[in-house]
Amino acid sequence: MILSTVRLTIPDRHRHEVFRTLRVFLGHSTAKVGCAGVSVSQDVTDPESVTITERWVTRAAFDEHVRSAEYRLLLAVIDLSATPPEISFDDMDPIGGLDVVTALRSPRVSDH
Repeated sequence: MILSTVRLTIPDRHRHEVFRTLRVFLGHSTAKVGCAGVSVSQDVTDPESVTITERWVTRAAFDEHVRSAEYRLLLAVIDLSATPPEISFDDMDPIGGLDVVTALRSPRVSDH
């Protein structure tokens, strides 16, 4: 699983344009084979801070996505950031879901 995280500072004057562009970007990305999800979030303590997170099933799907014409939409949004963007691409090894929380929260025999 490839995790792409882009954190930007978007001034209020560009917010409408950025969110409109990101809606189109999300539509294109989520329609692609290999996309496991895309989300856009706005920081509750800093309304100018926006994070775009993408999850890709394989490195090949991620690479194809970055090379696509539609990826230019994200690059255009990045150009509007008031501060240098924070961008990371991580190769993730899933360890589980709620089952992990349940296992870790369950009392162990040695806890008694």
